[in-house]
Amino acid sequence: MVDNILKGKVLIQFGVINKNDRIYLESEFTKDRIWHTDGSGNTTEGSLIERLNGIKYFRMKGKEKVEKQKDRPFLYGEITHPDVFEVNLGDVSHLCKNFKITNNCLIADVEIVDTKKGKMLLEMIRVFGEDAIVFRPRGTGILNEQKEVTQYDVFAFDAINSKDDAFELIKVKI
Repeated sequence: MVDNILKGKVLIQFGVINKNDRIYLESEFTKDRIWHTDGSGNTTEGSLIERLNGIKYFRMKGKEKVEKQKDRPFLYGEITHPDVFEVNLGDVSHLCKNFKITNNCLIADVEIVDTKKGKMLLEMIRVFGEDAIVFRPRGTGILNEQKEVTQYDVFAFDAINSKDDAFELIKVKI
């Protein structure tokens, strides 16, 4: 029987070039940035790792105090990498939560949800083994001349065949 929670899955390894010719930077996940500014000058701020964990900071225009609020502390994922940024809730197979950075990697727990696609994912893991599936980001950013992904934002972490993994040759021990 396959457990529906996979603990400590490596989602991204930082600082190495992958087979897509990209380098993901830990600093893109840890630096503070402004995510949204409304017409009145109020902002939503924080790091990407905080945002992934559902933490938002609101700053009112002209005020020093930053108010912290909890939001949805997980990201949904689908099987394969769809060509769109939006997650189709009808195709959700899992969610990623408890994001943290360890040993130069972004890791999270993956919970396979009780949906048609979730059941498909559980069956794939049962038949082919947990190592046959990896979870990788679907996001957007800017690729600079050094092949580093900057101004990165993540929309989902999708389940893909490990044979199609851009990090296939990178082995990480957590």
